Amino acid sequence: MPIYKTLEQELTSLFEQLKNNTENFSKLEPEIICSNPRTIGVFRLLLRKSLNEMGQLLNRSYATVSQYERGKIHSIPIGEAGKMLEAIKQRMPHDPNLSLLTGSFLEFKDKSRGGTMQALKRAEKMEPTTQERILSKYLTQMGVPFRQHVTLDTEIGPLNFDFQIKESIIVECTASKSKWKAESLGYRAIKAREKYPQMKIVALVPKSVNDGFRRRLRDFDLIIELENESSLLPLVDLLFTKKSKSDKEQRRAEFLSNSSNRTMG
Repeated sequence: MPIYKTLEQELTSLFEQLKNNTENFSKLEPEIICSNPRTIGVFRLLLRKSLNEMGQLLNRSYATVSQYERGKIHSIPIGEAGKMLEAIKQRMPHDPNLSLLTGSFLEFKDKSRGGTMQALKRAEKMEPTTQERILSKYLTQMGVPFRQHVTLDTEIGPLNFDFQIKESIIVECTASKSKWKAESLGYRAIKAREKYPQMKIVALVPKSVNDGFRRRLRDFDLIIELENESSLLPLVDLLFTKKSKSDKEQRRAEFLSNSSNRTMG
């Protein structure tokens, strides 16, 4: 069954449960969101808000809102749930009904499809960043096959990734230290792993990111703080993990010899 049809059916079922348990949305309590964060998806569509807009309303990133809706986060502290519900109640429509929910769902589905394809086309034509140039230079020197700005299918539709190496490694690059960027990358790693569990997922991040940033990247197999070309050494080990010990040592020596040790600006 197509994923959008399944989502629509799940949301419809959740809407009916909420309607029955709250006397047609007249008695909303924090426990509703606290015990089942997926209900946020129903409220978001009744409020006709995108993931970004709902995130702004609830003081959360769009990736966290998406995790609520997909059941990846199983509960929310009661105090936080209460604040979220108050923000939602202030904007609830006078007559929350199933037609409003399904209409919003179809509207956002169409926007998502069109916007996603345009975004993917732009991403595939983007100029490489400094991090991407360093990685691309190394891979080219070592004769390692790779694709850059590659679009891969996932359970939520196509996503664009910075690198796919040897058909077995996905690499995402960022120069940002923002927790919102880290959450976005973490969400993308989850989606990639669900679809391609055999692949290793690597993040190239700036030097000295904090523990909070790293926690949000817990679904990556390898996190590299990229200061210069020598920083890529852990990736070399991952690329040639199936080689013999002598071959791996030779690859490491070649890498260190070729590395310019140029510090990133």
